Amino acid sequence: MRSNFRVDDPGTFHHVMSRSMDGRDVFSDVKNQQYFISRLKLLIEKEDLKIHAWVLMSNHFHLLVEPVGASLSESMQKLLTGFAMYFNKKNDRRGHVFQGRFRSILVEKEEYLLELVRYIHLNPLRAGIVKDINELNHYYPSGHVHVTGVCCYPWQETELLESEFSGGRKTWISNYLDYLSDGIELDSPEMDRGSYIINREGLIAAENWNDKVHKRSVRISGSIEYARKIYKQLYDVRAMKIRNRREEHRSIESVIHAASAISGIPISTLRKPRGLRKSSRIRRIIVKILMDDLGISQADTARYLGLSSSVVSRLHKRILDPSLLIIEKAIKTHIMGQKGKPGLEKTRLTSSDSI
Repeated sequence: MRSNFRVDDPGTFHHVMSRSMDGRDVFSDVKNQQYFISRLKLLIEKEDLKIHAWVLMSNHFHLLVEPVGASLSESMQKLLTGFAMYFNKKNDRRGHVFQGRFRSILVEKEEYLLELVRYIHLNPLRAGIVKDINELNHYYPSGHVHVTGVCCYPWQETELLESEFSGGRKTWISNYLDYLSDGIELDSPEMDRGSYIINREGLIAAENWNDKVHKRSVRISGSIEYARKIYKQLYDVRAMKIRNRREEHRSIESVIHAASAISGIPISTLRKPRGLRKSSRIRRIIVKILMDDLGISQADTARYLGLSSSVVSRLHKRILDPSLLIIEKAIKTHIMGQKGKPGLEKTRLTSSDSI
């Protein structure tokens, strides 16, 4: 197993989508479509990524991408920032064009890729923009017209579809169209939200999670076996912070209790934003241990200590002087010596904590 595994490694597939601010119509204008497509083409020509399926709707888009020479985030930033600059200049406006960060779902190739191609290319029909497959064949801001040969986007990949539907050109395109027709009435919610989510809570069924997308979350469209495989790879290389919240809370408590025991300062005092200079110095050590050794986020550290995030940031940036380094070592030694309590190692999720 590679030690630098990322969910957007070359060879992975992702359903990427983003919606405009306030549902603003950004893609009905043909020139806007053409500019967005030109930005997409540029990324492919630079060998940053491959595109297997795509569609532009009036206020959002869907892409099936395969990262190649750049991270997915880097590619999407180039695409969306470039289009936003063009759109704002053209319309004499400022501000965001798309809602926050793009959404992406990691897709299992064997089980879900073809279904995702169908889902993406059928979007205009399902939305009522076109009434049937014949009209869909002339919906030009879509990878579907390249597959059928109605319009040519030479930068779009078709080898994957050719291999899946097999036969000569006429045969595999006919099979592809039959596959699309068979799926018109199918409901595919997992294509839009994913089947599973990996985040700091562990591995969770997407249907049991709200729609809020966090930058540290990984959404997956795939089987439970595939989701568990990705979960294990992420956990083993610490590509993201996956923890058992209950154990995390116990670990934080052990740090605060140890700091109180070593310094003689009551826990209630350590959790107050104000206090004597000595209390502030001990809080600085606690912040360092929580964030550097346990990997607790700045926001969580602030919440547990009753401090503002800006104060925690300042405490974390300050270098510990020799006297504080001695106290820090004593606190860590105290923690490690507490029997039956978690130390500074990150704890694995058990089968009862995750799917």
